[in-house]
Amino acid sequence: MRIGRRRLLGWSAVAIALFSGVAPLLLNFVGTGDVAFMVVGFALLGLSFGQCSGVVASSFSNEYRYTGSALTSDLSWMFGAGCICCQARYAR
Repeated sequence: MRIGRRRLLGWSAVAIALFSGVAPLLLNFVGTGDVAFMVVGFALLGLSFGQCSGVVASSFSNEYRYTGSALTSDLSWMFGAGCICCQARYAR
């Protein structure tokens, strides 16, 4: 049975949303909860991150696939990760 990149990415997003509700409960368990939080969290994020590049690349035609993927990645890091650094600097 074939699932496909977009469907797997969608289900990964749902699983991450559900995991965000369970995460505080896992962190309350000292020792095993911390390890379970890290293992499950890294597995979910790794599963979704691995599919993102394929989904983004398939959105562009063959002629612009590399440039489109590079620009998408650069802009997402600039606006996504860059804004957090500015907010953290000026937060009181």
